[in-house]
Amino acid sequence: MFVDQKDQRRKKLEHLIHQEIAQVLYHILCSEHSKEDLRVTVMEVHSSKDLRKADVFLSTSSPEAFNMIRQKSAKIRFILAKRVSLRRMPEINFLPWAEG
Repeated sequence: MFVDQKDQRRKKLEHLIHQEIAQVLYHILCSEHSKEDLRVTVMEVHSSKDLRKADVFLSTSSPEAFNMIRQKSAKIRFILAKRVSLRRMPEINFLPWAEG
């Protein structure tokens, strides 16, 4: 039962990070790159068992969009920490989504 509670907590955290990062990315892309057609979709979030790291898998319209997000990862994590009340904000690692 204890393992199930930890796994359930991890899944809740992954879902929360998924939702919040999608909103943060939307606001960043709209405010800073409104003239460009940059589309980003948060596909999945996987966190480590100790909840200190989270891999965020993104599908992007272009390699430039993905690179821009990776360059702004510290800013995204900072904004996310302000929006979400957690004892420790996981380290966020953005990865490209590979289907299949």
